[in-house]
Amino acid sequence: PVPAQLPRAIPDFTGRADEAALIATSLANPPGGQPRTMTVTTVAGMGGVGKSTLAVHAAHLLTDAFPGGQLYAELHGDTDTPAEPAEVLDRFLRALGVSGSGVPAGLAERMSLFRSRLAGRKVLIVLDGAVGEEQVRPLLPGTPDAAVLVTSRNRLTGLEGATLLDLEVLSPPEAVELLARVIGPQRVAAEPADAVEIARLCGHVPLAMRIAVGRLVGRSYWTLAHLAELLRDERGRLDELIVGDLAVRASFRLSYRPLPAATRRAFRLIGLLDAPDFALWTVAALLGVPVNEARPHLETLIDAQLVNVVGPDGTGELRYRTHELIRLYARECAEAEDAPRQRTAALGRALGAWLWLAEQASDLIPGPAYAPMHGTAPRWPLLPATAARLLTDPMRWFSAELPALVAAARQACDLRLDELAWDLAASLEKYCDIAGVYDDWRHTHERALRLSRAAKNKRGEAVLLRGLLEVSTWTAPEQPKPAMLAMREQAQRVLQLFTELGDPRGMADALILMAWGQVAQGAREEALNTAGRALALSEPVDYLGGQARAQLLRAVAHGEEAPHQALPCLERALEIAELLGNPRFRATIVQFLGAAHALTGDLVTGQRMLNESITIARDLDDRYLETFSLIYLAKLFAAIGDDRARATAELALAYSHAGNFGHHRAEALAILGELNLTAGDTPAAITCLELSVEVWRSRGWLPFLARTLHRLGDAYAAAGDHSAAATVRAEADDLAERNSLPI
Repeated sequence: PVPAQLPRAIPDFTGRADEAALIATSLANPPGGQPRTMTVTTVAGMGGVGKSTLAVHAAHLLTDAFPGGQLYAELHGDTDTPAEPAEVLDRFLRALGVSGSGVPAGLAERMSLFRSRLAGRKVLIVLDGAVGEEQVRPLLPGTPDAAVLVTSRNRLTGLEGATLLDLEVLSPPEAVELLARVIGPQRVAAEPADAVEIARLCGHVPLAMRIAVGRLVGRSYWTLAHLAELLRDERGRLDELIVGDLAVRASFRLSYRPLPAATRRAFRLIGLLDAPDFALWTVAALLGVPVNEARPHLETLIDAQLVNVVGPDGTGELRYRTHELIRLYARECAEAEDAPRQRTAALGRALGAWLWLAEQASDLIPGPAYAPMHGTAPRWPLLPATAARLLTDPMRWFSAELPALVAAARQACDLRLDELAWDLAASLEKYCDIAGVYDDWRHTHERALRLSRAAKNKRGEAVLLRGLLEVSTWTAPEQPKPAMLAMREQAQRVLQLFTELGDPRGMADALILMAWGQVAQGAREEALNTAGRALALSEPVDYLGGQARAQLLRAVAHGEEAPHQALPCLERALEIAELLGNPRFRATIVQFLGAAHALTGDLVTGQRMLNESITIARDLDDRYLETFSLIYLAKLFAAIGDDRARATAELALAYSHAGNFGHHRAEALAILGELNLTAGDTPAAITCLELSVEVWRSRGWLPFLARTLHRLGDAYAAAGDHSAAATVRAEADDLAERNSLPI
């Protein structure tokens, strides 16, 4: 895809011709012709001087020079929480076509993938509001084809080879021209002296100019003399605007004071939000009024240049944002004018509205059939018609709202609202699972889990730990101890918590997590017993998801060595999955059934069911689900000597690498190792099998580790390295003997 992330260009952009030309020359036509290194231009200046506006304007002018697209990120360097480079790279990689599950976990890996994706592409990257060089460096491409435009309050002299532009205030003629562009040249021509006076009182600062003259837009009955008179009382503070934030705050006050009381309240409450952007319904929740009552206030704030329109999101809903400085000013006003209980109540309504919608949307998404669990945090329900419109496509709504939802969960944590925090985080699970947004899943859960533990909130701790185990076990690239061992141990804590809560559904979920760990450790009978306990807990409370997952775990415990015993468990699980009406979980059971049938020798049924599950997975855009079926399809093809085995295994391996699917990666490597060994390519077989063994060790899945060690021994023997063969076979035999494993 060709990214086009630039914000909307300002239609009444004024002046800055020399500055825009310098930017264009430095980025698209550097001295000396084609650059041998990537070019960087930085724009530095005080807050409100127009750095961002100039950067966006120049970037739009350069779109033809960069046919590979434009990436844009706000780095929030003028706040206490600047954007993390890893988070920015996550968004950039997605815009460049990397799937959510394909974004690496570490910063270094993201940097490497980002630079690889940009190699050979003429892409312009705009980094708005950098705090310093250390924030920018990880976001720089490595090849000369791309170029970077950075804005910052600081002069980023530490960026080697960068062109530095110090942006000053507008000249007096440019400031008057800006006024004419905003309100119309006729009105300025009728009162030229007052236009000059307004520009002077605003210190010729673009942001202060826009805030001041915004009240003239749409108010033809106001004269320029009238506005100039209003501004004169603020003359001292407007003059200070040239040197610091205090005067910027004063210029904001000029726009704030004339607003109606109810609109001023809306402005103040919007400033309480940490979300990067928001929809109209969020403002309605803050105010505690219907959407139609909130709309006029928002429109007035837009007219006053205190709120900006971002554009429609994926659901068609308009989104809005406030500049960081304006948001801070609004928050200061709220702290000065609204009582603490009023601020808390407003935030509670907004966070409660996000939670209510996320809860509704999550119920409409097919997930892994865990018991849905929620807390006692107050919700703020929207009108049914509004909710229905927003949630027509729940996945699309989550995609549009995800940054705000993550910010809402973090803000709830900061405010020590543990019930809201854990419920918001948990409501993201199913979307993040299907969309492969593992970083946000993991980080929101970790943060809310710390709060839940500090608040001694058992249900919050139990639900979050359950979800955290799911994402950490199957998608985390590295852990301090083998993943399946960690799952088995931590599932004990989940079981303890749900037992103390007296929640049989949660207890069943915990037991199923434990059973996975037991299977991986080779404790087959123990796993069968644990799955049986989960089934016994699920049936009396009519917990279908628990019943289906318990039957699945019984089948997994029987394993590849006893597929005939696994089949009845899977057939019963499929019957329950049909009752659940959950296509994703049904596809999971179908793929296991396909694998079991293939292992019993019924290759026709096995292939049909595996292909069916692949079709469902692709319809859901669920790469994890698809990869499992590809692995067993590759095994089936290999068993019958079908040439499609290699291509299928290689596709599964590619998906596994992209999504950090450790288990699937190890299996795909083992299949390719077997195929290479059969084909007589011993070195390639050894490479694949060694890598598979390495992954199985990190996974802690002992039966597969022992089996792969034996096949690695065969490969070493085929290469004539009988000492290495004996070593790995001895390790495999020792594992098998100590853990009663089949090989």
